[in-house]
Amino acid sequence: MPDLQSMPVGWKSGVTRLSAREVPQEKRCPRGGDSPGCWLHWSTGTVQYKAPGDSGSVDWYLAAYPDRQVAGRAFENRKTAGASGAREVAMPRVGDESVAYAEPRAAYAEPSIVMTVRVGTVIAAMTYQDAEKNPDSAQVLLSLARVQAKRLQQAALGEVPTAAAG
Repeated sequence: MPDLQSMPVGWKSGVTRLSAREVPQEKRCPRGGDSPGCWLHWSTGTVQYKAPGDSGSVDWYLAAYPDRQVAGRAFENRKTAGASGAREVAMPRVGDESVAYAEPRAAYAEPSIVMTVRVGTVIAAMTYQDAEKNPDSAQVLLSLARVQAKRLQQAALGEVPTAAAG
């Protein structure tokens, strides 16, 4: 998960503080498949950061899976679910695979852009909320997704993630 020091200058902690947890062994699905009531991902993390000048916020959700095949299947499921009622946004590929959607304004919320990235066995879903407050929100989200992908690659190589947004 990105920490505040890896965010661009001026960003602040949001409502959701940085947290991560492992799914208990007894709740994990076996590697060969899933069975009712089990979890395909083995660990998760969440955090929210607020952009400078009240120009929106980005919510992160990370899920780590036991292998690339399961992570790939989970990515495809997220991609299919994200397409429902949203418009795909053309963005360069980030990580092993990625997709972005613009979600329309709901009666209770501002429009948002969601980008989902898979790097190896980890999926990162990032949502830029209140996207209309920042006309560059898609570019900001892309920049943050690239940093997240770099951090995930560093972690996969056994390195301490040091990639940071400029």
